[in-house]
This record gives sequence, structure tokens and C-alpha cells, in this order.
Amino acid sequence: DARVLTIRDVVKPNLNAGRHIITDRYAASTRAYECAGMGVDWKIARKIHLDRIGNFGPDLTYYLSVEMEEGLRRKARQKHNDSFDEESRPFHERVWTEYKRIYKENQNSKNIDPIFGLWILIDTNVSLEQVREQLLQKTREYLTLC
Repeated sequence: DARVLTIRDVVKPNLNAGRHIITDRYAASTRAYECAGMGVDWKIARKIHLDRIGNFGPDLTYYLSVEMEEGLRRKARQKHNDSFDEESRPFHERVWTEYKRIYKENQNSKNIDPIFGLWILIDTNVSLEQVREQLLQKTREYLTLC
């Protein structure tokens, strides 16, 4: 599967070489979209993840938070949609709610799940420049803790 290959062939070799890796969508996306959105049992999906990849995940996840209505407006303006974009409003509400739940579970560095990493909130209901400033500031704060 693509995730296994990416971890094996790209992520781990680069981490072993001392490089930082930035990527999108990982176990949290599975839990939000397939589990909360589509109804797949998270216990089963988690077991598959652990069997295939192990207890491996990001050190840090930026939670780019947006209000539900604004997210739907942005989605409607997109030119390229995937199959999830075409799903119903209740589907997107479940996904949105699940991402908030994952953030709440992993926002404290003492209680994080290794497959999700520490989650840092970035408010995207503001200008692009303000989002950029939040990313820079919170990254600096995180790096001083390492």
C-alpha cells in the first residue's frame, strides 16, 4: 500500500539521514475520513496500521482548524475535487468533529498517541499572513522544547 511504501522508502531513510519530513494525511486522515466519515471500525483500522507500519507516526501535526461552514464554502470553490469532496454534509460534519476530537486527544505532549504525534492548533479562519505567522511562532515554540 502507498503509505507503507512511502514510510519505508521515503520517510524513514530521510529521518535516518537527519532530515525533517513534511507530509500530509496520515493515520488521522484514516480515522477521520474512513472511520468517522465512512463508518469503518477504528479498532480494526488501527490494528491494520500497527501491523503494517508499527507504532510510528509524526512527531508534530499542525491542526489547520477551520469552522465547518467556512470549510464547506472553501470546498465549494475548489476546481479539483476528490471522491470525499462529493460526500454529503453529514459526512463532512463527522469528519470535522473527528479531527477536533483527535486534536483534543493529542494536544498535550504528555498524553499523545505515537501514531498521531503532538497536535498544534493553527487557526485558519484568519488571513494567510496570520496563518503563516502562527506556523512560524508555534514551530519555534515546539523546537525550543525539543
